[in-house]
Amino acid sequence: RDMEQSSVFVQHSVTLDGGLTEGSPVSIMESMSAGLPVVASRSGGIVDLVLHKETGFLVNEFEIDEMANYMIQLIEDKSLAKKMGISGRKRIENELSREKHLGIIEHSIVNVFAKQNL
Repeated sequence: RDMEQSSVFVQHSVTLDGGLTEGSPVSIMESMSAGLPVVASRSGGIVDLVLHKETGFLVNEFEIDEMANYMIQLIEDKSLAKKMGISGRKRIENELSREKHLGIIEHSIVNVFAKQNL
C-alpha cells in the first residue's frame, strides 16, 4: 500500500569495510515492478538493476546532494517519473522476471538433452 502512494523509491547503499556490497536488492526490484522510478547508489548489484537515466538515477556512494537533487527532479517532473517507472516495470517484466529466468533454464536443459541425443 505504501508503494501505491509513493512517487520514487530511494536506496543509498555503501560498500562496507572488507569490500562487502549490496547484492541485488529485492526492494528495488519490487519498486520497479510497482512502476516507481529508483534513485540509488552505485553499489554492488544495484548497478545491474537500475539503468541510469532510463529506469531511475544512480549516484556514487556518499553523494547525498546529488541524490537529493535527483529526488527533487522526479518529484517536480511527474512525467519523467512516470516514464522512468514504466521503463523500470518493463525491464523487470522483460528481463528480470521469474518467468524469464525459468525460460532461460528450460532452454539450457533442452539444449543439453538435445546434444546428448545426437
